[in-house]
Amino acid sequence: MNSLASLLLIALLAGAAAPVHAQASRAQLPNELPGAPPVGSLSLSQIIIKIEGEPDFAYIDEIDWDHDDGLYEIEYRTRDGGKREMKIDPRTGKDRASAINSGNPAPSQRAQ
Repeated sequence: MNSLASLLLIALLAGAAAPVHAQASRAQLPNELPGAPPVGSLSLSQIIIKIEGEPDFAYIDEIDWDHDDGLYEIEYRTRDGGKREMKIDPRTGKDRASAINSGNPAPSQRAQ
């Protein structure tokens, strides 16, 4: 085997081993990290894909994790230049701000 083929084989094997290492690292994390989204939540990328599907979506302006409320605060710009602010429940992907604004209190507010 020539040296180029050997290098390609090594690179291929190293690349195949990387995902296994990444999965092992994630598996070693505790079930719940303080202040982090709950285990079993939607991934941030799943939430972003949903927002990008909004008919008025232009671009994401800001994303923040509010560990006190347990919500993603996401701000995006609309095609007409407007600004939309959302408070997304990581478990459901739904906008809690819309529920509050429409008169349907979010679960955390119903208990009060």
